[in-house]
Amino acid sequence: MSIFIYGLMPVYAQEYSPYYTNPQYQQYLNYLINSGRINLSHPLSQPYQVNELLDCLLTDQNDNDSYFTRLLNKDLKKLSSTENSLNEYGKLIASTDGSYGYNSNESKRTYYTANASLDYLYKNFGMRYKYALDERYKDNTVYFGAMGKFETKVEGRATEAYLQWQGTNIQLFMGRMNRNFGIMGDPGLLISDNPFSYDHLAFIFHNRPLKYTAIFGRLNDIYGYDIRDSVPQYNWNTRFLSIHRFELRITKKLEVAFTESMLFGGKDQYPLFQYLNPANIFFFSKMSDRKGYQEASANDLMSFEFQYKPFHKLTLFSQFLLDDMDFTKRLRAIYPDRIGLKARIIYADPVPGSQVSLTYNKISNWTYNSFYTWGNYTFYGQSLGYPMNGVESLSLDIDAFNLSPFMLNFRFKAEQYRQQDLDAPYLAIKTKFPIGIPQQGISAKLKTIWVPKSYYMADLEMEYISFNNYNNIKGVNKSFLNVMLNAKFIGVFELFKK
Repeated sequence: MSIFIYGLMPVYAQEYSPYYTNPQYQQYLNYLINSGRINLSHPLSQPYQVNELLDCLLTDQNDNDSYFTRLLNKDLKKLSSTENSLNEYGKLIASTDGSYGYNSNESKRTYYTANASLDYLYKNFGMRYKYALDERYKDNTVYFGAMGKFETKVEGRATEAYLQWQGTNIQLFMGRMNRNFGIMGDPGLLISDNPFSYDHLAFIFHNRPLKYTAIFGRLNDIYGYDIRDSVPQYNWNTRFLSIHRFELRITKKLEVAFTESMLFGGKDQYPLFQYLNPANIFFFSKMSDRKGYQEASANDLMSFEFQYKPFHKLTLFSQFLLDDMDFTKRLRAIYPDRIGLKARIIYADPVPGSQVSLTYNKISNWTYNSFYTWGNYTFYGQSLGYPMNGVESLSLDIDAFNLSPFMLNFRFKAEQYRQQDLDAPYLAIKTKFPIGIPQQGISAKLKTIWVPKSYYMADLEMEYISFNNYNNIKGVNKSFLNVMLNAKFIGVFELFKK
């Protein structure tokens, strides 16, 4: 159910624009960007804002996929803050949705999810609150793990809750929301939507050639130790995360980005202003300022991104993550590099209304791990960047949007990895990649999404996967057939129309 409350009169041209995080059209939105039908100034930071998508979205009725274009346009306009949708009192939006799912490969095969949200838009100001219920949360003992006030396991959390002010070229953000830095549709190596959303402050400046983002937040405390101590001493350690990111549009075809993050903490640690300074280079401060501050425990990561569109249907993307790399011959002989690489090629419209992509990921051993466990690049045990380390994968995706009301995705994937504990300390042992006996898997997956109406959708996902060295045990081979079915209802009511 969605409720829209309107008033009577339009307001200012420069409005607050909420972020678009509704999941049902994200893959189609990805296709529109890759095909060149949506031309965003800075596409390498997600989520996008509603108004910027509406400004770019063309609803050409002759398109092969115009059915989904109309549905997406309708969904965006519900959240829009353009002049003709606002009034002197702003706009209030309340929405809720629910779904029921089935997974053949889980001990508890059926589960439910539900979301309820409230948005308020007024001139340059906006507020959003979204609460999610998911029966599968009860199985996550790292984040939840406690009985609630009703003496049952907690199975809900606020996934989005923020206040935002927006000027002509500046945004101020306070709250929680997932972000992803990199190409849409794949988790970024430095910041991704893999973990639970976490609270943070953000300052964003943007114009057509440049987008600058500065983020600061506090992560969960960790009861940890430093493996370099002769006698490990466990303490509760506070943890902070600071990020700054530069995205530069060189030409209409070329976008580059540089991001640096600093995760620092320790027993009774307080915020450090050299890591709050939005114009500072954290790496240089860590190297030069350590004698003047209690900041020995600081984990610095960097990423470099490159996206090039030689013509509007072809997208070339690469991302390089630098967690730790030694630069002298002696140190390189002792310590392993902790790096990551992502490369992706996308070709849109080989058949009108479709796209094909090839993606390669490699995350080296011990990436995201630190000598001191409170410096591990995690939030409640989940990586802030790519979901795993010690992993290498190659995947082929084919998407079709020209069979309305159906959307299809086929994925063939080959992967090898040694499941490492992201909460464990970095052992600084140089070994071959991946460590020990790798589990190797080959999978084929077909996902069909049925969207007969804007308020109803269902999807069926079938996956066959074959493993060698299952669970990293030599010679143990297994295969599985997974079937997942999900149905979702979204009601819409509009009150007090203009």
